Amino acid sequence: MLLAVHSLAGGTVDEPSQLSALTRLDLFALLAGCSGVLACAGAADIPNTPDLSTLEAQYDQPTATLDQTTALETLNAMPSLQEITAGFRAAGYARSGVDDGGAEAGQSSTSRLNVQGSLKVTVRCPGDAATPGYGSNGALELTIGVEKNLVKRGIGGQATHCVLRGNVLGQPVRVELDGPLAIDFGHDFGLRQKSPDRILMNIRGSLDIQGYDVRNLSARWTEERLEYLFVMNDTDWVVAVVTADGTVSIKDKTSVWGCSDGQTCSKL
Repeated sequence: MLLAVHSLAGGTVDEPSQLSALTRLDLFALLAGCSGVLACAGAADIPNTPDLSTLEAQYDQPTATLDQTTALETLNAMPSLQEITAGFRAAGYARSGVDDGGAEAGQSSTSRLNVQGSLKVTVRCPGDAATPGYGSNGALELTIGVEKNLVKRGIGGQATHCVLRGNVLGQPVRVELDGPLAIDFGHDFGLRQKSPDRILMNIRGSLDIQGYDVRNLSARWTEERLEYLFVMNDTDWVVAVVTADGTVSIKDKTSVWGCSDGQTCSKL
């Protein structure tokens, strides 16, 4: 994979190929915490990374109390969970920029050196065709904080008409992500490690799934399940859960309601 790498002192720039996804990695990072044998620069500033702790707490602690009737009414008031699931799982493509950027920066780290500072990563988006087409399908720009060889859990990003390939009921769909976004991986992780499976993403721009446009929403997911926070009013919210096999449920303050058929909800 072809990278264009810049340092604070300048550096060289390679022209990206048409098949390259990760096109630019700005290493605004200095080495700190070196051994006494080495002469080291001072620690670089760590960027202000997104803090999604309040949003995380909402997912963990729904506040609304439902019954069989209001559970179904709440489900019907939500955006399409199939489309949302497809859109967010496609948007998880941002993970590739985090993983590749961290791995590239990790090459600068040894047992005697600590990498600290900011990584600016630009990832070209592959489009919605079966064969990726980099160069004309938008991009993602990510700001990654690094402290003592650890990638900070919060990642800030900006999507510019990033076109991706999603999946709804086994059928490919076009997904377009545009505007600011924030990611939380749950904990910091090493530069040479893959990012955690669990990801929380808050999209403050737009997410378009085959013409179905949603804005200002979030989801938290793993390979097995996706959670969607549905805010009912200023004080009440619930969490919808969609598993990999399509099972749908709603978590309220005290109960879990199974609503897989979309016609009825029953307490589990």
